[in-house]
Parts: sequence; C-alpha cells; structure tokens
Amino acid sequence: MGLDQLQQIEVKNCALIEEIITKDKGKKTAIDKVFIPHLESVVLELLPNLANFYSGTNNLECPSLKSIAIANCSQMGMFVFADLKENDHSEHTPPLFSEKVAFPSLEEMVLLHMDNLQLIWQSQKLHVESFHKLKVLRIESCEKLLTIVPSNTQGNLTFRYLERFTVNDCGSLKSLFPVSTAVSLLQLEHLWISFCGLEKIVSEEEVDRAPTFLFPKLAYIRLVNLQELKCFYPQLHTIEWPMLRNLGVYKCKKIKVYGSEFPSSRARDGERQPALFLLEKVMPNLEWLGLDAHDFALTFLHCNLSEIFGKIKMLFLGNFDDESVASVFDFLQKLNCLEKLSFIDNSCKKLFPYEQGHIWKQGFRGDTFLQNLQTLQVHRCHCLTILMPSGMSFKNLKTLEATICDGLDKVLTFEAAKALINLTTLTIRDCKLVTEIIANEGDREEEIVFGHLNVLELYCLSNLTFFCSANYSFKFPCLEQVIVYQCPRFNIFSRGVLSTPLLKKVQLIKGDNDQEHFWKKDLNSTIQQIFRNMVLFNSKR
Repeated sequence: MGLDQLQQIEVKNCALIEEIITKDKGKKTAIDKVFIPHLESVVLELLPNLANFYSGTNNLECPSLKSIAIANCSQMGMFVFADLKENDHSEHTPPLFSEKVAFPSLEEMVLLHMDNLQLIWQSQKLHVESFHKLKVLRIESCEKLLTIVPSNTQGNLTFRYLERFTVNDCGSLKSLFPVSTAVSLLQLEHLWISFCGLEKIVSEEEVDRAPTFLFPKLAYIRLVNLQELKCFYPQLHTIEWPMLRNLGVYKCKKIKVYGSEFPSSRARDGERQPALFLLEKVMPNLEWLGLDAHDFALTFLHCNLSEIFGKIKMLFLGNFDDESVASVFDFLQKLNCLEKLSFIDNSCKKLFPYEQGHIWKQGFRGDTFLQNLQTLQVHRCHCLTILMPSGMSFKNLKTLEATICDGLDKVLTFEAAKALINLTTLTIRDCKLVTEIIANEGDREEEIVFGHLNVLELYCLSNLTFFCSANYSFKFPCLEQVIVYQCPRFNIFSRGVLSTPLLKKVQLIKGDNDQEHFWKKDLNSTIQQIFRNMVLFNSKR
C-alpha cells in the first residue's frame, strides 16, 4: 500500500474527513492485513466526522507505533471498522480497539473529548501482544465511557509497564479495571482521577482469595470530585502504597478516605470497607497533602498522632468554612516542616483565627506560628476581605499569592506587611474588589521596608487604585520586576516617599513573545503616566 516508510500521521482540523486509510473499493486482494512497519506516532484532532482510522476488513499492524493521541473526534467509535453483521454480537457495544489492531510497542495513549466512545477494549478480543507496554494512559471528557478495562477480559489485558494514569471528566464511568489489571500496576507512579461517576475503582472478578493491591512505586495520587465513589474494591482486600509522597483527595464524601490501624478506631467507625489510606502507614512518608474539610473533620480533627506528620512540607486545604478553618490550627502547629500552605475554594471569612479588633484567640501565638513557611497561596476564597491580619508574623515567607478572590478588598494590614521581611515575590491576580495592596490605617507617618522583594505582579485588578493610599514611606532595595496588567484604575503607586533603586522598567504585558515595558523617572511617575496614556487611548476609541 506504499506505507513502508511512513513514520508519523498527523491530521487536524479537517471537518469532512471520515477515515484516514480507506479500503480499495471494488478490489479483491489476498492480503490479510495492512502492515505499516515504521509508523511511530498517530495524532487525530478536531475531526468531527471521522468514524474510523481504517475502514477496510483487514487487520491493522503497526509494530513500531509508540503513541496515539485522539482528540475531539466526536463520531469515532472504532479505530478499525468492524462489520457487526459478521457475528451475532450486535447487542454489544463495539470497542475502540478490537482484535483487528496489533500495536505491540505502544507506550502512550491519549483520548480526549470522544463523545461516541463507550468502550476502549472489550472482553477477550485483543491481539495477544497489544497494549501491554503502555506507560502513559490519559483519558478525558469521554462522557459515554463505561469503563477502562472491562471485567470479562480474564487477565488478557495487564499494564505491567504503566507509569502515569489520568482519567478526568468521564461522567458515565462506573469502574476502572478488574482485579487482574489492578494487581499488574507494579510500575505505576502517578494516578489522577477526577470528575467521574465512579462507584468503585476496581471491579469484581472471580478470584481465589482476597487480593492484595500493591503499588510499590506509586508516589502521586489525586482523587477529585468523585461524588459516587464508595470503595476501592467491593470485596475483602488490602492495599499497600509504601512510596506514596504526594496525596490529595477532595469532594469524595461517600468513601472512607482515612483511617487508623488501631482496632478501637475501626470498631468506632463501624465501616465494612477499609479506609483507602491508613494514617500510621501513609502519613509518615508524605511530603505533600491535600485535605478537604469533610475528611479533616472525620479523621484529623481528633488525631493525636502528631509524630506521623513530621515530613509534610506542602499542605493544600479545600472547602473549609469559618467553623472548620478555625479547628485546623491545632493540626497546623504539628507541621514543623511545613513550607507551603494553600487555601483553595474556601468560604471562610478569615484564614487565621483572630477575633474582631485583631485580638488573637487565647493560647495562640502568632509570632511562633508556622515559622518555616515560605509560600502562602490563596485561590478562589471569595469570602475573604483581607488576606493577612495584624499580629501574624511569617518572618520566613518568600512568596505570597492571591488569585480569584472576589471579596478581597485589602491584601495586608500595615503590621502584617512590616513583618514580611523576607518576602521575594508578591502576586495578586483576578481579585476584582481589591482597591489597594497595603491597607490605609490612618495618616500617621510610617515606613515599610520590603528588604528582599524582587518581583511584584498585579494582574486583572479592575478596582486597584493604589498600592497603598496612606502616607507611608516604602523602600524596595531589591525590587527589579514589576508587572502591571489590566489594572485600569491604578493611577498612583503610593503617596509617601518611595525608593526602588534597582527598578528600571514596568512590564505592562506578560507573555512569551509579547512584552511591553515603560519607564518615566521613577515608579510613581511611571504608574501615573501609564494611567494617563490609557485614559487618552480610551478617549480616542
């Protein structure tokens, strides 16, 4: 067929194409397969009428094929056309890959936005060597997909080399794979499952004894918004993940995520299904932990095993309200090695437990709290009005970020700003109510020195008018990069004395190939001139 030298097939944005390789109509040939010996890569993208890769009746063999990526091919259901009239299986959904394809070297497969896809593989209908060398499997936005590997494959499809597995936004998905596939995942390192209709991860399969699911290399797990997930496997089993270092579970309320080895705890829980993660086994090795308020309240709120959290360096807290975030601080004080703290999608009005008038709650010392913290991030916390109150002292904090916090008005109090003596990067992005970064607390003459601040980034702040409207003096001895993007009301940096000896330009647009810089004498003059230019430009439109 003249395909002997073909190494790559890439077809994109072709609205009318229905197939990539078509059969020779009207010709009768003696060949039993289409053989493409050197093909290494197939990319099919934005082909709304594509039904098949190959429409002939012969087998397709690509012994060198390493990667397949199919995206936005809404009509594609079969890679190689199968005439369902040839056998009596018309009631069954045809899989994407049948016994007609032979891909013995395939290492990476990506399937995105395939609206017609229900099954990838089915029962025993597979070429004996195909797909066993997969290392990367990514499946997203396949709404009709029912499972990854069906439970009737009888062990014919195992993933002994799989390292990264991602499945996202597959609402009809009820399970991922059977026992025989799950126990083969000895090389798996990265697992991400999110926004799926999963009820269980491993489906039932006839086994001789209770299986042990061992994941000796799995270091990274994300389970996000799996509202129907009830168990890992519905029968008696054990799970081991000795190398787990990075764990985040959010909005999985029907499954018991964390538990304890202590018999009294198990008896008190009264759960038939074991917890996914036993604290005593998993926590001592974790460096990154993502918690939501539901799981924190169930397990961590009353946990006295402070010694098991000693390695956690990064903590992400999601879906906390005022009541639940106030209870998290006893836990935070156990994290002596914590370097990064992120709040995501929280509805709390305060991040830190102070009462009105910025008076700390009894027994809480803000000057010794999280002294190793280097990064504080706040994302989509719309009820916050100020990011950091007075009395909070993060002397080692280097990076402070707030993004998409619609209720945020001021970022820092005067006292909080003065305490950030080691801050190097300050980023405020998409906070539509922010009027100034440092709150104006009166007409007193004060000085704030950001001794190590090197980067200041202000993005999409539609109400930002000042960096600070008070008559404070500011010194930025290390500031070299200021980025201002879509801040239409930003007309003056500050009213007091301002020192930025290393700053020589303000960057107006941040992009790989599209950057505009401006400078006029000093930072205040530059901000004022940028504002005047913008007003003049808008008046001429």
